Amino acid sequence: MDLRLEAEENLRKHLEQLDKLVAERTEKLAESEERYRTLFNKAPSGIALVCEGQIATANNELARMFGINFPERLEGMSALKVIHPEDRAVAEEFITKLLETNVADEESIPPSLEGRFISRDGTNIYTIVTSVKITYEGKPAALLIIRDVSKMKLLTEQLAKAQRI
Repeated sequence: MDLRLEAEENLRKHLEQLDKLVAERTEKLAESEERYRTLFNKAPSGIALVCEGQIATANNELARMFGINFPERLEGMSALKVIHPEDRAVAEEFITKLLETNVADEESIPPSLEGRFISRDGTNIYTIVTSVKITYEGKPAALLIIRDVSKMKLLTEQLAKAQRI
């Protein structure tokens, strides 16, 4: 009988330790998720995850660039739809090459791509896009960091025009 009580007491202690460990790990996971969410949503550059040609998720800055109030409205949209028609073929080739390239050949992919996106009101958005291949829900995907350089492009054109005068 004493062995049984001792075994039950040991089991209870182990269960308490496991419960404490699960609670600690759950808290750390929640903190990690909150850090990720904050970094993603507060990033000063647009971020999009593109999987199978569709925008799977996007951040607040990308939505702002496109003149959209909520980034969720971009989800499920064809990634090519927001790219300027004249830049679509190059962008599609860039993403296709990224997704089809294995780790050993990654150096063959340009580190960034300049191109134009189109905002909801039809305005051209000049951008520099950097990307990395990731796995999303078990499928190859592209994580894109999109930097709006429209103001810089306009200033460069104004400077060049002024220097010609």
